[in-house]
Amino acid sequence: MIVESMTYEEMAREYVRIYNKLWPSYFRKMNDTQGKYYRQYRRYLIKHRSASDIHFKPLVETLDSNSRFVGIPFTPGYKLFAMHGIGAKHFLVFNSNQGLTVIQTKGLNNDTVVIFTPHFFDRYVERFQHTETSRFETICNFMRRNNDMPMTPFPMNDYQYNMLGVTEELLFLGEAISDYTFVMKTCVTEDMLFKKEQKYKEALNDILKDIKMSHERMRKAMLKGDEATVRRMQYNSFATPLHQEFESLNKENESVD
Repeated sequence: MIVESMTYEEMAREYVRIYNKLWPSYFRKMNDTQGKYYRQYRRYLIKHRSASDIHFKPLVETLDSNSRFVGIPFTPGYKLFAMHGIGAKHFLVFNSNQGLTVIQTKGLNNDTVVIFTPHFFDRYVERFQHTETSRFETICNFMRRNNDMPMTPFPMNDYQYNMLGVTEELLFLGEAISDYTFVMKTCVTEDMLFKKEQKYKEALNDILKDIKMSHERMRKAMLKGDEATVRRMQYNSFATPLHQEFESLNKENESVD
């Protein structure tokens, strides 16, 4: 159970426990070939065989009065669904005094926890979405659209643990709480960046392009049933730390500060 008094690290540890407990049951529920969810997904995908990157209605489990565990079923397309079943993007929505906090695992082995503060989504609505029907729906739409989010350290004078990152639609600023826990505090538009941040943003965009290319190679390998290539690509995943990619930029940043 997530409670208001927890630190971010405690929230991260508790979420990993919740995720490891609930994810298997979600997977079985979605991929039970005799179950209603699988039959619904299959009917839709047969009808829309040429569609890609399909997301279905979220499956929501209320854990307590303040916490909901959410899975958004998705598949790259019909062929991969027929071969491997349906996947899902999982996260927890916690209703704190400040608003809705979102906790999600990332990385190849779900070994990294990313926490989105209520303030992050306030700025997201203000700077990118502009209007919303509900905050929960805003969160679900954000999760549908933004999967990969490479990030790099961007230390500043009084904020040595700052992180700068990029997704498919925005730039975000956060903080590294530990090696495996990151808190996303706000999101910004490109014109709000300083010159030094622009250089990082360009490097992050290059990484994001490489990730998308890697996803496409992975998709083709899965369609061919090439398990050796899939395992090799997973081992060499872009989920590994990015510090080598940004070593020269970090040295330049330190010299300027």
